[in-house]
Amino acid sequence: MELRMILMPQLYNNTLTILNGEPTADVMPDCNRVVTIIDYDSGSRWEGETNEGVEEGYGEFYNDFGILVYRGEMHKGKRHGYGTSFFPDIGLEYYSGTFYNGDRYGYGIERNRFGDVYREGWYVLDEFISNVLTIQKDKDLNFLHTQLTELHIGDNTLNSIPSLPLEQLNVPLRTGTNHDWIVLLYW
Repeated sequence: MELRMILMPQLYNNTLTILNGEPTADVMPDCNRVVTIIDYDSGSRWEGETNEGVEEGYGEFYNDFGILVYRGEMHKGKRHGYGTSFFPDIGLEYYSGTFYNGDRYGYGIERNRFGDVYREGWYVLDEFISNVLTIQKDKDLNFLHTQLTELHIGDNTLNSIPSLPLEQLNVPLRTGTNHDWIVLLYW
């Protein structure tokens, strides 16, 4: 069998990328996704894409008073990808940024009830991260001990770094598989 092309589906915009890199719009099957309105018993509703009756893709969620509370991407019924949350009583923008599995996760902007930017930066598991150290690839890590008050390392976080001088660190160190840590590495 001869390989003629490689197809890379991109669910976020419903396209296929062919081996030569050119996107071909609207050729990917909809994977049972339909645009619909789901009215919930509580009075709230979802207007957008669904897959087998579950929010999947882009849409808008309204509370039981008909006020828009979320506009953006959903995956398996949870906020996932880029989206905007709104105050549920007044409908003004509260947060715009990225979500993961229902939580604010990644870069985002939070606003107060007057629409002014309250804070901007990184979120992990719905919590704002006030101090983030970014380590660039091929940088000397010997300075690390001067920048940290605590270091949390998760599984597979530092795979591409040949060594980390932990003996120089005079800070508490935790390792593990839970998600109460963050190490941001940009390559």
